[in-house]
Amino acid sequence: MTPPTSQRGSATVAGIPVRWVTRNHATGRWLYSQLDPITHLEHFAHGPTILFESGQDDVHVPVEAAHRFVAALTGHSPAAAANTTVRVTKGLAHIATLGNPNVIDRCVHWLTKPLSKAATSA
Repeated sequence: MTPPTSQRGSATVAGIPVRWVTRNHATGRWLYSQLDPITHLEHFAHGPTILFESGQDDVHVPVEAAHRFVAALTGHSPAAAANTTVRVTKGLAHIATLGNPNVIDRCVHWLTKPLSKAATSA
């Protein structure tokens, strides 16, 4: 099943009408089943380096979701989970986290730091 295309003039998330982005709607169920990382742990078993930058006050993607992912990945592939970092910034909600200068600086630093010797020898 592929998600339907967006209708002109409706509120959207990633081009998908907001009313469809719930698990109660067929497209929401499709998005959840296809894109939720915790239900596809096998995609992360090769151990990519992952950074979660979460706002403590985020109600859209709560910090607990990142911690649940790490716990589930630890059960599936401990070595892969060892490459996953969760950082929490107090007082920030979902969108505020994205625009926070400190979070942006940490992300840029994380993206530009040299890879570990283990990561480059794989």
